[in-house]
Amino acid sequence: MPYRQIVYLSSATLPFSDADLVALLEDSRRRNTACGVTGLLLYDSVDILQVLEGPPDAVAATLARIGRDPRHRGLLIVHDRQTETRDFADWAMGFRPARASEIASVRGLKRLDPMFLTELAASLRDPAARVFVRQFGEAASR
Repeated sequence: MPYRQIVYLSSATLPFSDADLVALLEDSRRRNTACGVTGLLLYDSVDILQVLEGPPDAVAATLARIGRDPRHRGLLIVHDRQTETRDFADWAMGFRPARASEIASVRGLKRLDPMFLTELAASLRDPAARVFVRQFGEAASR
């Protein structure tokens, strides 16, 4: 089955609190599970990098919904391809929380640290996706 994989960058219009991130994670998991979309969300104060992958129509609809979301601005697609496999088939979403103890029990949460992001970037097949994830990790560790 061919999948579509999109990587985009955007900026948050306002900083997300931990509670905002948990709500976003839960809503996204519900919507993405229903339409077969998987991926990764990286957030660091303002910057957002997200990978969406799944059936082409579902990915397009998800991206359109994100584009209308007032919490984002400056959405820029940096990678868009058709692929036979997913890089994040088992991922609902990941992010790096300010206080992990508050949300450690949320299913699907991946704690993102610089070493994890370096390893994640190295595991991606697409060179552009590797560069963006690595650069995001470098910026987040500053």
